[in-house]
Amino acid sequence: LWWCPTGLLTLLPLHAAGYPDPADTPAGRTVLDRVVSSYTPTLRALARARKADAPATADRRLLAVSLPEPPPGGVALSPLPGARAEAAFFERAMPGSHTLRVGDAATHATVTADLRTHAYAHFACHGSQDVNDPSTGALYLWDKPLTVLDVAELDLAHAELAYLSACHTAVGGATLPDEAIHLAAALQLAGYRHVIATLWTVGDRTAVDVATSVYTSLVDGAGLDLADTAHVLHRTVRALRDADPRDPTRWAPYIHSGA
Repeated sequence: LWWCPTGLLTLLPLHAAGYPDPADTPAGRTVLDRVVSSYTPTLRALARARKADAPATADRRLLAVSLPEPPPGGVALSPLPGARAEAAFFERAMPGSHTLRVGDAATHATVTADLRTHAYAHFACHGSQDVNDPSTGALYLWDKPLTVLDVAELDLAHAELAYLSACHTAVGGATLPDEAIHLAAALQLAGYRHVIATLWTVGDRTAVDVATSVYTSLVDGAGLDLADTAHVLHRTVRALRDADPRDPTRWAPYIHSGA
């Protein structure tokens, strides 16, 4: 089921809506129990994502951007030890099939160039969004943020998956013209057929757990099998929900957008 919300609905986890059931009744009264959800900023973006060709074998490499330590200067940010764990996962799971940019190697110019030559991109870093000025939504790289406006300038013909293991990457603006302006939408419009992003803050440990679960199911030899990406995220989120149903802040922020 593809959601294409408008207005204030864009701020809500529609995929997690429903009535919590008492412990002694069968589950099944939530969207999460009934359908596999995905989102799209526009119907045109969805149609484009579903028609896009898969990349050639030579292009099936993953770019992993990891900033376990906060960038120098600017906004005060906390360390993200989980970002290092996510990078280590790719070293084990995709040896020789990924490019790793950690810490000061993850500069704006380098990452922007890398996005043009990799089918898959994973960001483990801090993210931010200002609902009053959503075009400033950003991923914090080492020297300067990668913003929504930066992504909007990209045209990535063979892009397949962008996974944003960062906070607030699928939150748009508070006013109608800005509702679809966020990093996830910008990446989908730039060419990515699948985007995994977040609606609000996610815990560092949870980010590692979700990323590890998702990629363990997606890794296929030297690349990724993305045929069931939305289903894979759905199963991961539902498992988190089943383990701790009373804390939706942990499992509800994750969404899939795209094909």
